[in-house]
Amino acid sequence: MGSKVTAQIEIHLAGCDFCNAELQLLTCHRNQSEEYALAEMPAQLRRLAEDLLRGRRSPASFKGFAGLEENPQVSH
Repeated sequence: MGSKVTAQIEIHLAGCDFCNAELQLLTCHRNQSEEYALAEMPAQLRRLAEDLLRGRRSPASFKGFAGLEENPQVSH
């Protein structure tokens, strides 16, 4: 990872309690002895995530996501 990307991640982690907590959890429970393989993200889930990140769709437009925008504790 380039230093610019690393700096962006560090800035995000400094201001995002959710991601910072996730990083701490993963760091504490890392298992060095296991090998991990990347799982392929299903195409429909990838399209949904990309559309949400680009602002093309609202989380409230998906069944099961309705009400998330009203919940101030949910940010991701």
